Amino acid sequence: MIKLLIFDIDGTTVDTDEVLVGVWSELFSLYKPSSFKYDKSLIKTFSGPSLKDTINKYFSEYDFEFIKNEYNKRSIKYYVDRAKLFPNEIEILEKLKKYFRFAVFTSKNKERTMYCLDHLGLKKYFDYVITSDDVINTKPHNEGLKKILDHFKVTSEEALMIGDTRYDYLSAKSINMKCILINLQNHFIGEDVSKNIIVYDYLDLYKKVMELSKENESK
Repeated sequence: MIKLLIFDIDGTTVDTDEVLVGVWSELFSLYKPSSFKYDKSLIKTFSGPSLKDTINKYFSEYDFEFIKNEYNKRSIKYYVDRAKLFPNEIEILEKLKKYFRFAVFTSKNKERTMYCLDHLGLKKYFDYVITSDDVINTKPHNEGLKKILDHFKVTSEEALMIGDTRYDYLSAKSINMKCILINLQNHFIGEDVSKNIIVYDYLDLYKKVMELSKENESK
């Protein structure tokens, strides 16, 4: 029986695409040479990796803490103006909450995660939150998932990961946890990910969760 739903944040419960585009465009314009080429499609791939991974990949010539502080300082205005919920999200969370406990597992840092949950009225739905600040190894490592399972005292078969990237899929797969990927923004997920676990809106997410829950009960 599935008892616990574990949600990602960026691209899953919070639409942060335009947040990422705003802050990273600003940082690129300030700290990269004019010859550095980027576009929205590149920046939107930053939704999956941790902030640390992104900084190390694109700003390796700078001190990590400096760019991290610049990101934190400059990103808040974009979260205020651009972070938003997805269509039908609250309705479906309310319905699912009648049957399952909720947790968050994200590669976002604690400060921005809690801001999103508070700012958009989502905090009341989630019983436990694991961010990049709470683990040594971020996605696709399963450390965060194991912490969540330990907290709720459930097995991987009793939990379901809901995310939007290959990082979520690989993290869940590594401990034999079922996963649903909700591709709300038509991002490329990966050829190795089964199309059978992908849905494209919250209404279909509800159907898929309940379908998997019934399958799990019948075993």
